[in-house]
Amino acid sequence: MNPELTIIVPMKDEEAVVAETTRRLITAAETVAGDKWQILLVDDGSTDRTFAIASDLSAKDPRIQVCRHAKNFGRGRALRTGFAASRGNVVISVDADLSYDEHHVPRLYRAVLEGDADVVLGSAYMPGGQVEGVSARRLIPSKLGNYILRFALEGRVYTSTCVLRAYKKEVIDAIDLESDGKEIHLEILERVWAAGYTVKEIPATLRSRKKGQGRSKSTLLPTVRSHLLFSFVTRPMVVFGVGGLGMITGGLATGVHITWLWFHGNLNPERPLVVLMILLLLGGAQLLSFGFVALQIGELRREMARVQRDVRLAARKPAERAE
Repeated sequence: MNPELTIIVPMKDEEAVVAETTRRLITAAETVAGDKWQILLVDDGSTDRTFAIASDLSAKDPRIQVCRHAKNFGRGRALRTGFAASRGNVVISVDADLSYDEHHVPRLYRAVLEGDADVVLGSAYMPGGQVEGVSARRLIPSKLGNYILRFALEGRVYTSTCVLRAYKKEVIDAIDLESDGKEIHLEILERVWAAGYTVKEIPATLRSRKKGQGRSKSTLLPTVRSHLLFSFVTRPMVVFGVGGLGMITGGLATGVHITWLWFHGNLNPERPLVVLMILLLLGGAQLLSFGFVALQIGELRREMARVQRDVRLAARKPAERAE
């Protein structure tokens, strides 16, 4: 029989926290799932004793399972490995250091089962969310990146880059993921929305890593850059549309200026204003056409995602009946 809850914990050199994190997650899981839970500790190429400690924990309780990568691939690969091994009806992913503490687990679990959403995000940046003890050097770029992504992505969520999430197992089975890095958080949302699933946020509290828990593995600015690049690749109309409208506006403004100069007899034929106007108008029209093509491609991708969802779920039904 499948467990009610699977918790996925990506880890890289987390020997200082793996035992305590696992203990706290067990307590949280038991409050909502009794003894029907599964914890997946995904060791993403650690060079310290993370795997050894995790293996000892697994030996004492078979509900704790360890997946190991021979080398470090990134959070995306670790989550994909965890998703592939998950068996719970609800799948929750968390940080290894519990910067969003274990009390969020029951809240996410209940939000998925009792609410009307297929995916629930823990959000420190939405109204009601909190951030405690995180330095401005790390917080400001993160909030700025998520603010931009809020307008670039389809669902207008406040926090699109956080690992703290809960999924119905059906969603995990229905989407196909490719990212190895932290951009997987955006890829998941993009695939989930394309497949027609619903997403909601609940307020969460983000706390900084405590002393004695090792150093954070996050490289914030490269992460923000990769997230913004991913948002452009998945929704290029945002860039093409803004750029195209900006160029057309500039071209029209240049035309108005030329007309004003002509009426006042100050138009200098040696100045390339007419050429500039034409270039701006043509360039803007070209960018807008790229944007409309991108919209059509996006709609095609969404339709393909829905077909893929139906095919993947239909393929799993015989296997589930066999179990």
